[in-house]
Amino acid sequence: MLSPPLPVTKINKTNMTEELIAAADKDRSVSNADRLLTPGSDKAGDLGRAALLPAPDGMPLLEAGASRDERKPRLLQRIGGYVAGLASRLAEKTGWRSTDEDHEATDNESGDSENEYSRAEEELDELTQQRIHKIDEEWEFRADVNSPVDGFDGKFVPKSYPDFPDFAGSIASGDYEEIEKLVPKIRELVAKDARLNPEKPENYDEEHVRYYADIVLPVLAQINVAAFFKEHYKHMPKLADSARRAMQEQIDSIRSLKDSIASGDYFDYYGYGRERAVAELINTETALPKEVTEEFEDIIIGEVAEAVETAADSMGWRGFDAYAAWLADRGFPPERWPQDARDREDFPEPLRRLVNEQGDKEKGLDRAIIKYCIKKTELYDGDSDKMKPDVYGRCDLIQKYFEGRLPELDREMIFCGVSSMVTSCSSKSTYRQAEIYYDYIQTIRGIGQDNANRLGDELGITHFSDWSPEVLRGTLHILETGRTESGEPATIIIRGDNGDHNDAAHAFRSIKSTDMFAAEISNTNMLSGIVKKLEEAGVDSSTFYSVILFGHGGEDAFFMSYGEKIPPDSQEWRNKKGMRDLVTALAIDTIVLDSCHPLVREKDKFTPLTLGEGFQRRRGTAPAISKAFPWIRVVSGLDGGVYPLADETGYINMATTDKGGINETHTMAETWNGWTCVYEKGADRQ
Repeated sequence: MLSPPLPVTKINKTNMTEELIAAADKDRSVSNADRLLTPGSDKAGDLGRAALLPAPDGMPLLEAGASRDERKPRLLQRIGGYVAGLASRLAEKTGWRSTDEDHEATDNESGDSENEYSRAEEELDELTQQRIHKIDEEWEFRADVNSPVDGFDGKFVPKSYPDFPDFAGSIASGDYEEIEKLVPKIRELVAKDARLNPEKPENYDEEHVRYYADIVLPVLAQINVAAFFKEHYKHMPKLADSARRAMQEQIDSIRSLKDSIASGDYFDYYGYGRERAVAELINTETALPKEVTEEFEDIIIGEVAEAVETAADSMGWRGFDAYAAWLADRGFPPERWPQDARDREDFPEPLRRLVNEQGDKEKGLDRAIIKYCIKKTELYDGDSDKMKPDVYGRCDLIQKYFEGRLPELDREMIFCGVSSMVTSCSSKSTYRQAEIYYDYIQTIRGIGQDNANRLGDELGITHFSDWSPEVLRGTLHILETGRTESGEPATIIIRGDNGDHNDAAHAFRSIKSTDMFAAEISNTNMLSGIVKKLEEAGVDSSTFYSVILFGHGGEDAFFMSYGEKIPPDSQEWRNKKGMRDLVTALAIDTIVLDSCHPLVREKDKFTPLTLGEGFQRRRGTAPAISKAFPWIRVVSGLDGGVYPLADETGYINMATTDKGGINETHTMAETWNGWTCVYEKGADRQ
């Protein structure tokens, strides 16, 4: 907790406007493969700032002890106000057209395909018809082009290179008609490069002309042929048949390769041969119009799905992102695989087998899809020249995946947890983010979805990534029996249900002890309801020993969450009924204040980051709490940014740093009734 408090809210998709939901559903114009790499501005900064707005004054809080029917509307009301700050990240993108923009396909709103094509035929001008004829007669589609062939390095290639136009000679003579059939804008290109213009002898460069003719123009021709074919393929039967044959040849080759591997005639331990073959098949399908490849679509989907299943056995799930993006564009988005595996009859069987796998493959698939969702929602910000998260998009994808993997978990609770994780950890590395999201799944698997729902309903817990299964099992045991499994006194960990802007609370996941009780609140008043639940469970004065109070703080206030800012004033803390009920009814001995700036820096009186011998009269949140409840010892960091380190037993060690982390100390303070001294580890059970 090194930085000043910036609260992080929960957001609720339930209350989104119909327009936003509709827009999200319609955002299919950009392929998923393209979205992984598409640059453009995003609203991440605005979204983040919008998500950090404080709750409106007087907004009802989710009270512990309320019934499920009472709690849910209050939850929706409390977090619904933050949704307005999330803007749509939907990007507008046009399709790829041929450079021959003068010859576009006509639009027929009638839907009469026969009439549409006949009118298009009639509207084709002479140059376009010439281009169609030349390309259909002289070009073919090859599916096995892995290296340049006669200057061409793609799938559309001329049947006979010697019959190809003399580009260099045409440029030198200024005769562009033949070239224009393949590169419609050749005159504009030549005009922009004086070295190609024979009418400007002072700049004309024959060597550059040869280079341009032999290297650049063939590539441009190839690109334009591909684009032109997509537009006019119905008028190019020979080239369309060539493409279909190439597709079938590739499919036959993959099947033959699989048979050879199965029979032992071909050794491909790492799967590179199969991977290359499938990648080539994907590239081929992508290069052609859908109408040309549709007869092979089911077969290709099956092959790609098998490739995903094979990737599960490779190091790092090699090739997964490319396969996943392709399948997403064909109606099988990875974030929906767990749900679709249950609901869709047409779901590819290899993917269904993989989704239903247990053990390492299950864990690997979770991580692979989560990483895919993170990468897919990284957008380039031209202003900062950096990648920024699409906040709404990431929330949406991760939520969908969690809903599929954890179908019995409350949907609003999932959204609250996911939105908090997205806003708090999106600045971390992809690997680190993926592990945090995966921790969420693992914790819920460890305690069961029904228990997770109960913890959310009764104790407000939604940040399952920040808790270990052991801590939550211990919480449930105390909630049911009024005592710990070990019989030893327990520690209560209280954190805000929002506001952890830098994911500092994730340190609690290191705790593996069951002698713990976890709760998430938006306001200290909610502690009264939690105390009531514990009393009903049968706790007594010996059940608990200490409280860890986690939040973010500055010298002027402690932030439990958005909904509560408590100044360092003893009367303010004494007036908090929930705090009074907690420490008195449960006979709390020690409060561990896990927050930045628990002590005010007073350079004129005390050396920063130090405590002298004996007792000092310090100012700050820790002394204020100790004076509000003088029989309680308050353990804290010192006068600076504080970050916690928790061990498996639940012991909290806090380091305090200067701004920038230049100077650091692991000395901790304890404060009694406003008197502060050095805390000595081992002097107590906490």
